[in-house]
Amino acid sequence: MSVTMKTHTDYDQPHLEELQRVAGHTFAKKQTMFKRGFALVSGLFCLGSGLGMALQKNSVFLCLLCCAMGLLLVIWSVFFYALAAWGSGRAMVKSQSGTDFHFERDAVVGTQDKDSARYPYDVCAALYETAGNFYFLMHNGQGLILDKANLRGGSADQLRVLLEEKTGQTCQWVGKRP
Repeated sequence: MSVTMKTHTDYDQPHLEELQRVAGHTFAKKQTMFKRGFALVSGLFCLGSGLGMALQKNSVFLCLLCCAMGLLLVIWSVFFYALAAWGSGRAMVKSQSGTDFHFERDAVVGTQDKDSARYPYDVCAALYETAGNFYFLMHNGQGLILDKANLRGGSADQLRVLLEEKTGQTCQWVGKRP
């Protein structure tokens, strides 16, 4: 198979949010469940405490403080992925908002402006797929988002086959089927 495929990925809110969901449902499942569960239980406890203090006619300030803190924790738990993606996006340098990927014989090459990096296929620890992207996750915890919509030089099925052959990993579906 000739390796002439390439794609471009913009690191916008939808891509970063999907990345957080993929990570939260695969390799970071326990940590994500713990964080979300702890925030939800703590939030509900704070809300209950605030309402309990209100019924006992305690300090209005303490009631409002407990309820506000509880509400924030519940919201954080419910919108966990969107908020994590927003934080990741804010931490990124604006010049890193998009990457061109070329699939060469021995590596994926990512280019941002004038900088480029090689990611040998043998550093891949796992391959994941969603309706819109492939995720090339490395042993060091880094990952690449490979956008299917911008794929040139082949189809998503061809890219899946190429990645599976080169990495020795089986691509795992994550999320809802289209």
